[in-house]
Amino acid sequence: MVLKQHSSTESASSNNGHNQPFQVRSVKLDFPRFDGSEVLQWIFKAEQFFSYYRTPDDQRLLIASIHLDKDVVPWYQMMIREHPFHSWIAFTRALEMEFGPSPYEGPRSQLFKLTQTNSVQAYYVQFTALANRVQGVTQEALLDCFVGGLKPDIRRDVIAQSPPSLLRTVSLAKLYEEKYTIKPKPFSSSFFQKNQTTNTNQTTPQSLKSTSLPPLLPSPDSKPTYVKKLTSAEMQLRRDKGICFTCDDKFSPNHRCPNKQYFVLQWEEDDEPELQPEPPDVIEAVMGTGSQDHHLSYNALNGSSGLGTMKFQGSINGVRVQILLDSGSSDNFLQPRIAQCLKIPVEPIPNLQVLVGNGNSLVAEGLIRDLGVRIQGHTLKLPVYLLPVSGADLVLGAAWLATIGPHISNYSTLTLKFYLGNQFITLYGQKPSLPQPAQFNHMRRMQHTHAIAELFTLQFSHIDAPNDQLLYFPADMEPELAMLLYTYRTVFDVPSGLPPSRSQNHSIPLVEGAGPIKVRPYRYPHSRKDQIEVMITDMLKEGIIVPSTSPFSSPIILVKKKDGTWRFCTDYRALNAITVKDSFPIPTVDELIDELYGATYFSKLDLRSGYHQILVNEEDRHKTAFRTHQGFLGLTGYYRKFIKGYASIAAPLSNLLKKESFHWTEQTTAAFENLKAAVTKAPVLALPDFSKLFTLETDASGIGIGAVLNKPGKENLAADCLSRSFFMAWSEPKLQIVHVLKEALQADLQLQSIKELCLQNKAPDPHYSVHDQLLYWKGRLVIPNSHNLVKQILYEFHTSLLGGHAGMARTLARISAQFYWSGMQKDVKEFVQQCLVCQQAKSATTLPAGLLQPLPIPMQIWEDLAMDFITGLPLSHGFTVILVVIDRLSKYAHFFTMKTDYTSKQVAEIFVKNVVKLHGFPKTIVSDRDKVFTSQFWQHLFKLSGTTINLTTAYHPQSDGQSEALNKCLEMYLRCFTHDSPKDWAQLLPWAEFWYNTACHAESPFRAGGDNTKSINKKF
Repeated sequence: MVLKQHSSTESASSNNGHNQPFQVRSVKLDFPRFDGSEVLQWIFKAEQFFSYYRTPDDQRLLIASIHLDKDVVPWYQMMIREHPFHSWIAFTRALEMEFGPSPYEGPRSQLFKLTQTNSVQAYYVQFTALANRVQGVTQEALLDCFVGGLKPDIRRDVIAQSPPSLLRTVSLAKLYEEKYTIKPKPFSSSFFQKNQTTNTNQTTPQSLKSTSLPPLLPSPDSKPTYVKKLTSAEMQLRRDKGICFTCDDKFSPNHRCPNKQYFVLQWEEDDEPELQPEPPDVIEAVMGTGSQDHHLSYNALNGSSGLGTMKFQGSINGVRVQILLDSGSSDNFLQPRIAQCLKIPVEPIPNLQVLVGNGNSLVAEGLIRDLGVRIQGHTLKLPVYLLPVSGADLVLGAAWLATIGPHISNYSTLTLKFYLGNQFITLYGQKPSLPQPAQFNHMRRMQHTHAIAELFTLQFSHIDAPNDQLLYFPADMEPELAMLLYTYRTVFDVPSGLPPSRSQNHSIPLVEGAGPIKVRPYRYPHSRKDQIEVMITDMLKEGIIVPSTSPFSSPIILVKKKDGTWRFCTDYRALNAITVKDSFPIPTVDELIDELYGATYFSKLDLRSGYHQILVNEEDRHKTAFRTHQGFLGLTGYYRKFIKGYASIAAPLSNLLKKESFHWTEQTTAAFENLKAAVTKAPVLALPDFSKLFTLETDASGIGIGAVLNKPGKENLAADCLSRSFFMAWSEPKLQIVHVLKEALQADLQLQSIKELCLQNKAPDPHYSVHDQLLYWKGRLVIPNSHNLVKQILYEFHTSLLGGHAGMARTLARISAQFYWSGMQKDVKEFVQQCLVCQQAKSATTLPAGLLQPLPIPMQIWEDLAMDFITGLPLSHGFTVILVVIDRLSKYAHFFTMKTDYTSKQVAEIFVKNVVKLHGFPKTIVSDRDKVFTSQFWQHLFKLSGTTINLTTAYHPQSDGQSEALNKCLEMYLRCFTHDSPKDWAQLLPWAEFWYNTACHAESPFRAGGDNTKSINKKF
């Protein structure tokens, strides 16, 4: 903004000559111009201008538009042509959207990510620009954000001062920035000139000389430091003359420079192919011929353990020696005293010098070309030099490592693996923290001063090194291949546990509507059962399989391999039949063979337990469940045919497998004990001994028993007549209700007294009778009204498929036909009223409005019929329609399933095959005006058969009330049993027909078509 001052006062005196009061001179502000840059700052200045002059809102847009420049002018013209601005706020928003920062670059995120890259002042400017755009951030948060973005050195010093405000923080940051900028800069090649010595004081920057800050550290009283530079030619000249690099004295192995100073050696970029700098601290040793090929590391010289070393305990000719494996040493070295003690022949070698780690050289005393060393049970033959060192007895260097070929050295676990002969050898190094022997006088001193808390006696024992798995390979295998196989031995390990989850696991999608598959296990020979149990146990231990309660079940089989072992396979054919097939391209064998042209190496990949290396999705694992020959209850199920009442004894145990929770009660305990007693006590079938010989006796019978298998036993004799007539199978259900009812009668004192009076021919009512220890009243079983049998009977006769969730009258009629107890009608009424399924599936019944004219009453059964269709049902096994046919006299009905696109011909065929075949052609048929009943085919067919078709009035179903009432009963029955699975109604249609035809009706001739209730009662 440009500030100008002008006088706002008039003349000091007016026309009347009186002096005017003094007035303050105002400031004239110029409105800022906007060219598209720094839009936020321009908006701020413009609003400050409007606030100063109190500019009205309707004039702000005009003033701002006059001060637009460059590219902003055409943009403003285009905007007001399409959408004129009506307020200053709308105008500023449009400016921010067009010329402001991107809305995707939030100032808050940029503020939190901002760090110092230049000076503190530049960082502070960027910080304040972003902080002004952020709202809702406290001053403490801004202070922490600013300190966190400073450079580490400055931030550390600022945090130590704990500044209370942002301004104080900025001042401290600038102060510490000056502190770090006065540090001397590192030397570079620009400070040096060829063959010239430069004083370091001359390289001080001028800005640092003029600073007014006091020095942070006192300058030491020392001579000025010089930086000396030697070219490669000068260094080679000094090397030839034997002059020291750092001073002008003669160089020798014991030479020490008189004035120790630190210098920087910098090589000149010349045309030499390789630079070989030598630090001045390295002492050059004058060595003889070949000395550069033999060296001993510093670790081997002192016998210490360092990086790249291992220690072993070994023996030479029975004498224990300490062995050090050092890859930093060139050769194998043995202490001379070991060779002298063992009297090992030594070959003299002339002037063999070895450069050791401290810079000196030692002369080897001899050579042993074939020294036998035994390490951890393995004998090694190797050449060694005799060298007097103070470290280990024997040093194995890089020369020996080169002779063993490919090897694996793991210095973290201190193991060395290499291939020798026909097997791998693993050497285990000693841990560095070995116990050190203690002196006796030290122990006594520690005892007197009570410095020993506990004392243990240790006894060392020799432990052979464990053998690795998969270390032995064929003798003709190449060492490189054997080493490769061992390096990747984890690939060939037997899988233990489930494989890792990968990007694509195996899934088992099932076809829509498929339920769980259950296939019973196969029978296996006795020799394979043991193998199955072993393999199952191994897989359980490895975590590959787990016990399952899945509803799926598949059998298993054992397939013999070429090598004689068994392959564990699961027969998933039933599961595959309901699995969605994956249509993937299968390559042609001929095409694959054509692709092999030019190939040199051929290989095959045989995955070990390949199917165990593919992970199955978590949601599909229950589908892979399989069942073995043992199953539930162990092997007791095999002898159920020889144990009387096995199912009854084991029933409480089998109930534990149901979906309800697992509860072990006194009843299950008693069943478990009874089952053990039934299995262990005679008569039982003795277990066969498969290790002994079996004798099979046969005859030539074609219909009777053809063979008898004899086993040892006193009474085990064959029948006299092998060819007697036989009965293949006989089974008869035994109802448990009879046994339970007898016990209930014994517990009821009133009924027991009536039973005793009946046995004495003194019955209180002549309708009471006793048969087979059961009490009857009018031929019906008497049930104690307080026993649980009452609830079971009510549940069976009302909620089952035979009960059909009928009303109170029909349910009472079914129960009273066979049972009797006091209060039966009340119990039936309460049970039906409390039935939840009936409340959900049935509709309220109301009396018809007005009076209806009844149809003529038929004189014979199956002469006058009524027909109707029930349509709009869910698709069930391809059917959506039910054809209902009912006899108007006996109320007997037939139900038939039909498809949606049924025709009159199909309906006629069903009617003839299922109704006419049994009952003949009717005289009359009452039906609605369906397209089938009004078709010419239908009319002509029944005209020829002498049947009259009576069609009801359109949209008046009350004309055929019999069919409508039957449809209501049928729909109610299907709703009660298929409300959870509506697509299964077609399977229940035969049961619905049986239930309806055997149910009690209010009309008297309902049994004219046959009384089926007697057969039901007898069979129950």
